[in-house]
Amino acid sequence: MTELRRSKRSLLLELSGDCLLLLFWIPQFLLLCCLLIYGHVPIPAEWLNTKLRERPIGDIVFQAKQYKLKLNGSFEVVGLQVYDEDIEKPIIEAESALARYDVSLGDGFIKVDELVIGEGTLHMPAVYAPDGTRTVLLDRIAVDLKLQNDELEIRSVCARHEDISIRGAFTMPLDAFSSDAPASDAVKTEVDPLRGFYNAVARGLEIRQKYHFFTEPTLSFDVQASSLEDFSIGAILSSPALQYETNRLENISVALAARYAAGKLSFSAPTVIETELLKVPDYDILASDVSCQITQDDWDEILALEWPSIELSAQRLDTHDVQVDAPFFQLWKDAPSVVGFKGSAEGLKGFVNFEGAFDVLDRDGWIDVDGNLDLYDVVPDATKEHLPEMVFEEPPHYNVDLSFAPGPRLERAYFDVSIPNVSVDGIQFDHILGRGKYVDDVAEISNLVVYREQQEAHARMRHNRTTGDFDIVAKGKFNPQDYNSLLPSWWANIFEDFTITDESDVKGDFLIQSNLKENRVKYFYGSVDIENILYSKVPIKTGHVIARGTGRYIEVHIIHAQGSEGRLDGAIGFAILPDDKPSPVSLHLDVQLQLSQEATKNLLGEVTYDRIVGDFSFESIPFATVEGVSFYDDYYPEFAGKSHYRFSINSQGPVTYDSIPLGQLSAVGYADDSITQLRHVNFGYAKGQGSAELDIFDYDDRSNIINLRAEIRDADEELAIANLPALEDLEDDLKNNDTAPEEGNGRLSATVRAMGPIEDPYEAEGFGNFTIQDREIGTIRMLGPLSRVVGFTAFELDTLTGAFVLRERKAFFPDLRVDGPRTQINASGSMTLEEQELDMRVAVRLFGNSTTERNPINRITSIINPLAMLLRFNVTGTLDAQKIRSTYDPRNLLPGSGRSSK
Repeated sequence: MTELRRSKRSLLLELSGDCLLLLFWIPQFLLLCCLLIYGHVPIPAEWLNTKLRERPIGDIVFQAKQYKLKLNGSFEVVGLQVYDEDIEKPIIEAESALARYDVSLGDGFIKVDELVIGEGTLHMPAVYAPDGTRTVLLDRIAVDLKLQNDELEIRSVCARHEDISIRGAFTMPLDAFSSDAPASDAVKTEVDPLRGFYNAVARGLEIRQKYHFFTEPTLSFDVQASSLEDFSIGAILSSPALQYETNRLENISVALAARYAAGKLSFSAPTVIETELLKVPDYDILASDVSCQITQDDWDEILALEWPSIELSAQRLDTHDVQVDAPFFQLWKDAPSVVGFKGSAEGLKGFVNFEGAFDVLDRDGWIDVDGNLDLYDVVPDATKEHLPEMVFEEPPHYNVDLSFAPGPRLERAYFDVSIPNVSVDGIQFDHILGRGKYVDDVAEISNLVVYREQQEAHARMRHNRTTGDFDIVAKGKFNPQDYNSLLPSWWANIFEDFTITDESDVKGDFLIQSNLKENRVKYFYGSVDIENILYSKVPIKTGHVIARGTGRYIEVHIIHAQGSEGRLDGAIGFAILPDDKPSPVSLHLDVQLQLSQEATKNLLGEVTYDRIVGDFSFESIPFATVEGVSFYDDYYPEFAGKSHYRFSINSQGPVTYDSIPLGQLSAVGYADDSITQLRHVNFGYAKGQGSAELDIFDYDDRSNIINLRAEIRDADEELAIANLPALEDLEDDLKNNDTAPEEGNGRLSATVRAMGPIEDPYEAEGFGNFTIQDREIGTIRMLGPLSRVVGFTAFELDTLTGAFVLRERKAFFPDLRVDGPRTQINASGSMTLEEQELDMRVAVRLFGNSTTERNPINRITSIINPLAMLLRFNVTGTLDAQKIRSTYDPRNLLPGSGRSSK
């Protein structure tokens, strides 16, 4: 019995166990069937939604249309909706979500560890929207989040707001989403976190609507939050382009690291803004690879609507045809409206540092620049046409301080410049140093130093922009001709006739006063010491030159100039008309010179020299003065015939005039295009002295006329007659000997007044007289056979006096007289100058000068009276073939009479 009861209990227990096992395996079987058929186990949505509403995450409630449980520890959620307990409509919607779960043994409820949401949408509730309309805030949301240790970690989130793409990560404690969460000690607020979030979003939307500059931007972020009131964020905003009015940035990015705590936003690192290309057309700015940094202090000023301190750099900056490499700027606020800046830049073949400040309201400021730049490359082509061509082997160094008055307008500038190895219009300079300033519209270079080979010049410059006055003061050792291309044409005119070589030494100082507005030179003055130069091919070893003028008239004073060809003093001036002709209008001379003939000809010019002393030849260097003006009538024909000179000459050495040898010579004169006059002419001639006055009249249509007034005193008769070129043939015929004339004992004195054509001296007309004292005067062939009688007798002739008249190509002798101690010969008649044909009457008084009454000869001549009548002759023929005929034909008295004597 007992065993039977035991058997029944065992059977009952077995059946109960089997039922329990069956009940246990049925759900598993059903789950297995669902897994085999569907791949998941469906969970009742209503039940789970109820459970989720009972267990909100803060104020956030998750709901879904379907829940699909998978054996891999995840379940899929379809039609996910996220609600705020105070908002009726979902704030987040997603087509699907995949969650990883864990079963909590504590309360038996499934705990979600990870959640992946796809194709989600974040709505802007109407209650928070600026216009009161529920709108889509973000769409195309994809989220990968993890719930662990009461912390929400969004490992990845992607979304899009209109044309903005968003991606990032987010970490925050779960209790931060609860409105019951305690506020921080620093901030107590009655606004729930979600409302604070949407309020911030609403403000952002308003700002974006007002400042919508980015094109399809992308925002990447990483948020680490302890609460909605305390979080750190690192973000990068990038965009293909940013357009503001005409300004454009391409491929821009903004990277920041910030923290929001205690109601205040702070930045833990500088915000970096970068763009590949920056275009500012209004200011002609084009920059590449631009980078800007904004610090915490900068953000404080930005948020306070004040100008921040910003660092800005670029790889390249192009502005106004200027290319600058690697520019770097720092901008800061100096005063309420003043922006300070400093930086550096590389470009224009150099590098520069700069610093300054600018008042954005008054539009004034200052800037200091220091560096090496080739600024000539940035000068506009239109401006370069008015500047000399400049080539820099090295970029010049500048140190410039600029101050701007409101406008902005340049008010003051202070600068130092150093320019090594520069070529200006082909002129090579070793080094140029300058220091100057610009104040109150007046520019001044107080010290300009120029080095060129062995040359060194110092200068000061001053330019008044208001009046146009421009002054230059310069001194040093330099070749002034090197700077002709850099200075006005009148500068070249001053030194045109100077030849300066490497052996020359030129030291001087200059003052130039001009007016750029009127394009004229008001006055210039220069004082120069010269050594080893040529002036008009005249060598000058030492001397001093003073140049002065007005630009229209230039005067060069040469003082104590001495050289191998003599010495020179005086002034040479040039008058210039305001035209484009390559010549002065006139040359003015006022010089004293003692130069060789060739040097004098080079100095005065061949035309002027020939007009004044062209017929003279000097064995020693004469002293001369020249004062006058010569017009360049080749360029200015209206001044033809107006040139004129006054001159003087004094030579102590032998002089030759038109082949006539003279001794010393002194004279003063005047010459113009129509006449040359010599006055107070004193000269030595044939060991005697002479004086003269001479006029030469120049005619264009006929031969020039000479008017001569001359006197010779106590000259050597032999030399005097022999040295007259116009009487060479006559002189040869007057003498019996055939040898060259030698110095004799005869003396000649004569005066002449004559006028005639220079080309035909036989046409001369005039008069004169002469006296010859010579013991051998009987050798004059004009006496014919009588000379032999006189020579073979004791009768001595030693004086010849007479007068003559020149006309009709003849010389008329109204009264020729030959005297000796006893004898007297009288003659009269004429002689043709060219053919030398004679028509003379000669009377010989053998004892005509024996006038003593007791003289026995007088008694004899008184007894033999016919002898006086018998010694009268007619002389005809030529000097070479004289024919002598006695008036009374005394054939038997003189042998050979009637036959010519040679």
